[in-house]
Amino acid sequence: MALGLGTSIASGSTIDHCTYLKAIYDTDQTSQSGIRLDDQFPGITAASGDTWTMTCNIYLTGSSGTWDADSGVVATTFNLGGTSKIVNISQNTLTAIDQTSSALDAGWDSNDHVYVYFYTASSYPDDGATIYISDWKIVIKDSGGSIKATNIYDFSSGGDISMVGDWSMEGALTKTKGNCLP
Repeated sequence: MALGLGTSIASGSTIDHCTYLKAIYDTDQTSQSGIRLDDQFPGITAASGDTWTMTCNIYLTGSSGTWDADSGVVATTFNLGGTSKIVNISQNTLTAIDQTSSALDAGWDSNDHVYVYFYTASSYPDDGATIYISDWKIVIKDSGGSIKATNIYDFSSGGDISMVGDWSMEGALTKTKGNCLP
């Protein structure tokens, strides 16, 4: 049957928009490591009481044993301005992240890097561990709740991943854009 005007995709079907950053480890990690976005909020005035909210979709995968815990759950840290939120993410499960920090200290730097990393030994990535991230958005608000800055990252094939770096790595983290989930 051909689809024509007035027809639609069956209920429950999904269309995967290949908009994921994909990062693959090539070496077993023996300490914390992850992804770093460099200097993401230059020009805003950092102040005590600011907060950040990070939202994204994340998917962690790899062959058996590619995350040290091998339990299926990976402790994943989201950090900006020295303030972290830790989320337990089940492997091979698309997880929507929506985390808001506590009030940042007066000493936070608006040029700080943004990190997604694996801090606990039971969650260190091994060779072949793979991270997929899409729809990443970071909002900085002042103590009164007014938005100071918003960054939205486009990891589609036409997007930009030049700001995505490695952090505290052993070996390399190969990064590509425009990826579909496996």
